[in-house]
Amino acid sequence: MPPALLRLGRLVLIVALFCAVGGHWAVLRTVAWSGMIIDYSRGASLAVAVEKTFSGKYPCGMCHSIEKSARDEKKSGQIVVLKKIDFFHETPRAFVAPIVSGTVSPLVDAAPTARSLVPALPPPRRA
Repeated sequence: MPPALLRLGRLVLIVALFCAVGGHWAVLRTVAWSGMIIDYSRGASLAVAVEKTFSGKYPCGMCHSIEKSARDEKKSGQIVVLKKIDFFHETPRAFVAPIVSGTVSPLVDAAPTARSLVPALPPPRRA
């Protein structure tokens, strides 16, 4: 496989795992908090803006949306039971081993035999 394709596959795997553990909510909250700090710092000092942002008393619209979506995702995060799909109906077969009594004899005689056919003389040639 080309190295670029392997890197792309790894990147897709990392992003999928990141989203599976809820990392996308952390990124969205960080974006919302950054926007809130910028908005609040326009009318007051940076310290006051940070305090307003993380106090929880003045959430923005994006914070409300993120919280609502995260709550809905947790509610709908029920366990999904996957059933095995049988495409062909087959009854299970039991294997019965043959009963071997005494010694096992080979199917082919092990003693060498002389060939009865003699090759044609002279050997055939290509034209």
